[in-house]
Parts: sequence; C-alpha cells; structure tokens
Amino acid sequence: MDPAAPQTSLQDQFVEEAIPVGLPWRLLISGAVILGLTVVVAFGLEYGYKPYLGEQVTAVDAQFSSLTKNFSAEDQKRIVTTYSQIANLKSILEKRTAVNGIFKFLEEQTIPSVYYTEAVMNGEEIKLGIKGFVPTLTELSQQIAVFEKNKNVRSVVLDSVGLQAGGAVFSLTLQFNAETFK
Repeated sequence: MDPAAPQTSLQDQFVEEAIPVGLPWRLLISGAVILGLTVVVAFGLEYGYKPYLGEQVTAVDAQFSSLTKNFSAEDQKRIVTTYSQIANLKSILEKRTAVNGIFKFLEEQTIPSVYYTEAVMNGEEIKLGIKGFVPTLTELSQQIAVFEKNKNVRSVVLDSVGLQAGGAVFSLTLQFNAETFK
C-alpha cells in the first residue's frame, strides 16, 4: 500500500444503489401501443369489413334471385331431383367399394387387345360375369392365364366362345375370394 494514496472511507466503498421510484415507462408505452392497435383493428373490422361483407351477401342474394327467375318451377324441380339422384348415387358408390374395386381390377388385369362389352357382378356370390371381344384365341388364353395367376381370383370359367370376323366373342365367369373387395 502506498501511504500517499488517498484513503477512502469504508462507507464510500459500499455505496448503496438508489432504487428507482415510478412507473416502468417502456412497459406502459408498449402496452398502450398494443391496446391502441387492437382498438383500431376492432373498429376497422366493425365499421369497414362488416359492411363490406354485408354488401357481398346482398349482391350474391340478388344474383341468386335473378337466377331463380330464369328457371321455371318445373326446371327447378328437375334440377333438385337430378342433384338428389347424383348425391344418392355418390353415397351408394362410396359405400359399395366392391364396384370400384371391380373396375380397378379389370383395368389392371386386362391385356391391351381385349375389350369388354358387358360385365355383371353378383355381390352375394362374389362372381363377375364378363362378355367381350378378343382378336385371337391366343390372346383369350393369355387373358384367362392373367386372371388365373391373380391371387384374388378363386376360379375362372370360360362359359362360351364364338368366332366371328376379326376375332372372337367370349363369356367368362370369375369367382373371387371372399376378402378381395372388403
């Protein structure tokens, strides 16, 4: 220690910190800005966007009423009936996945030269009767082989074959496994 150095008192070494008194201004100003923005947005929605939406609803209602004037009561009835039939058909087809599965199965399992003229599904027995046309009997045998190799097909029965100009007409019955279209 240097004797010439000024001596500080013990009390000067431990100066107490002054605690600020008053409101935290930054927090108060941030809260006021957020409150102000919220009020502005609320007024904008109430007095700007709500009337705009009301005008849009009125315009759509006017368009709807003008469209209904263009159609007679009988036309409106037919439109509603047609829509109802389409909606019912859609719900039936969604519940009947076997029908959708049959079309997918035929699309995937048919060789390109074969085309079908008729298909009848017996859902209870899980049988599909197919009538169609094929250019040659060789291609018919190939098609039968494709069906027989499919793990979902229990049996393939060739019901009839008839030769005609340009190919042969045929009739097949496919018996599917029980869990195929579930």
